Amino acid sequence: MQPSTHVETVATDGIDPPAAFDRLRSELHAAAGCDRITNSRTRDTVEQLRARADFFRDALNVYAGTGLGYWYAELSTRLSQFADEIEADASANGIIGGA
Repeated sequence: MQPSTHVETVATDGIDPPAAFDRLRSELHAAAGCDRITNSRTRDTVEQLRARADFFRDALNVYAGTGLGYWYAELSTRLSQFADEIEADASANGIIGGA
């Protein structure tokens, strides 16, 4: 039998959460707003792109004399720019507030 909610996925067999728990969870989700997942995923994406850009910027310093320095610099710059574009677009469309 497939669990129908995330709560049931981790629930102990034979022990049902009280109805008040489900109501509280629903109310908390409703109070957070329907865009909370989009907001969170957008922020996570921007954060991950910036972290990868930082990684490649560090790699630029490590591989500077090997001929790969330019490639790492270009990749880092593009990832940073992409993160900036996503953040600006999301902010302009009201998905996220100012960063």
